[in-house]
Amino acid sequence: MSVSKLLSAASGAASGGGLDVDDVYSTFLYTGNGSTQTITNNIDLAGEGGLVFIKRREGSANNWGWYDTVRGPDSHLKSNAQNAENTQADVEVKDFNSDGFDLGADHNAFINTNGGSFCSWTFRKADKFFDLKSVSHTNGSTTTLDFSSLGTIGMGIAKRVDSSGEWFVQHRADTSKQILLNSSATATTAETDFGISGTNFRLHANAPSGTYIVYCFAHNDDDGEFGSSGDQDIINCGSYTGAASTSSPTVDLGFEPQFVLTKRLNATGNWIIQDNMRNGVNLTSSDMLFPNLSNAATTATTPTIAPNSSGFTIVDGGTNYNASGETYIFMAIRRGSLNELSATNKAFKVLHPKELQGTKITTGFALDMQIATYSVFAGDIELYDRLRGVRTGSHTFNTPELVVNGGGAESTNSSSTQGVDNTGFETSSLYHNSDTIYWNWKRAKGFFDIVEFVGDGSAGNHAHSLGVAPEMFWIRSRGSASWAVFHASHGATKGLFLNDSGTGATTSGFFNDTAPTASVFTVGASFNQASSTMCYLFGSLAGISKCGGYTGNGSSQTINCGFSSGSSYVLIKRTDNAGGWHAFDSARGIVAGNEQALLYNDASKVDNTDSIDPDNSGFIVNQNTTTNLNDNGATYIFYAIAA
Repeated sequence: MSVSKLLSAASGAASGGGLDVDDVYSTFLYTGNGSTQTITNNIDLAGEGGLVFIKRREGSANNWGWYDTVRGPDSHLKSNAQNAENTQADVEVKDFNSDGFDLGADHNAFINTNGGSFCSWTFRKADKFFDLKSVSHTNGSTTTLDFSSLGTIGMGIAKRVDSSGEWFVQHRADTSKQILLNSSATATTAETDFGISGTNFRLHANAPSGTYIVYCFAHNDDDGEFGSSGDQDIINCGSYTGAASTSSPTVDLGFEPQFVLTKRLNATGNWIIQDNMRNGVNLTSSDMLFPNLSNAATTATTPTIAPNSSGFTIVDGGTNYNASGETYIFMAIRRGSLNELSATNKAFKVLHPKELQGTKITTGFALDMQIATYSVFAGDIELYDRLRGVRTGSHTFNTPELVVNGGGAESTNSSSTQGVDNTGFETSSLYHNSDTIYWNWKRAKGFFDIVEFVGDGSAGNHAHSLGVAPEMFWIRSRGSASWAVFHASHGATKGLFLNDSGTGATTSGFFNDTAPTASVFTVGASFNQASSTMCYLFGSLAGISKCGGYTGNGSSQTINCGFSSGSSYVLIKRTDNAGGWHAFDSARGIVAGNEQALLYNDASKVDNTDSIDPDNSGFIVNQNTTTNLNDNGATYIFYAIAA
């Protein structure tokens, strides 16, 4: 890192150096209460400043609310209208906090209506990301605002606030044009002195005199200063040319997006916001909102944008996204968690409801993957993930599930739908009143990642965002197929099946005899088929997670994982002979006595065996003739997560 970046990282403030994506941007879902409530999204608006815009997702048409720290709380603008700002004390966004914002009683009935389903998007002021300024403009002269802190300006929005007026937008993709955020209209030729000019944004001389708010968003191009190394990009403002295809074009951002704003430039078309909290940036369905319209969210039953580890592919051939030869502009925000987890923020939780708890269960984070099954009788072990799509809030989607203990194709089952928000998940009636176990993961550097890919029938490499070489990964086609497992202690020349107790096979068809790296994993021809395929990647992160192996001693032995307070989850598989995938967790008990093992390969349960015991450094494995997890001379692999 350069000296300037080191100083920026040390000082914090508005600099990008050292900041995570999650420090400066948030998509946050909430349910209105018609009174007051605090939205805690961990964005410092009180100290650093920024912008929040909010939209109700369902019900009848509702206006957008735009709020910022320059104009102050209580003052709202509507991106779907030309209205001047409206100020109502303590009834809309009433305070900006160091970790989010406070809502009032919703006088205008569109940001906190009791029982309503809402989404908020927060942009914190930060170098190389976002800035905002208020200015008094005089007709007849050009007003120039300095946004040099952003480096390259990707997109600017200007709105008069003391009187009605259009929302004027200019995007770096074509600075000869101007667009209206409050309209679906085609771009028009910009005033000669309007918009982006180097590191400045200008209000043109012909604009009426008055007070204006200007929001500017950066464009990173290998010059972002985010993440622990201060060298990562998190925002990209670009364009693509439509192909009227369901498999192209592919846009290279250099990162996987969590938020994408798009607009057809030279023809009529709505502005569209999609994000991975509302099921929008995913592979199976959409929850689209339009900043220029008061409409409720529109649900699409076909894919639109398919993210990957370095960008996204347009998989909708319609005119909203992909008319042949047409230019589309976009703004994309990187998926969160550039920095590693800490010992106090492990982003993993195992839950085991034993009685009716209602349908909302709190994890403390927005989970990216969940594996769920009954723990008192046999039932499939079902895997859900946010990349393929989940139900969010009151919008009901049939959540795609993959069965861990089987090889059947991905299916959707509304009765087992899992809904995700920023603090946990909703369960369906199928699960919330039963003795059910939930294992929940959040994607984070060095810990866990998810990739969707389409192969070509030959061995090939695929990029990932784990940040380190994965020490275990699972590959599974969304069609009918077995689960292929790589584990570093087992080696890249052979593979295992997660849905089978056997020893796997020694063949290049699994991983082409090639170990993964910090940037790619290799898939052999047998598992690199030309169909949508999921890969779940796990890393060894000091003090938090450990992939390893051991040789049985026929008695008991301590497996040191480098933890300080023991394990909350342990998965063990014998590799030199047949043996199931035994899962243990602290919710059901990792105790100095009998505990229950759940077998991933066949969904069976093994009760009342003393297979493992707790140990602060990891866990103790014992030998018994039921689970056979410490046979003398036998070889085993494991994956453990710290408590």
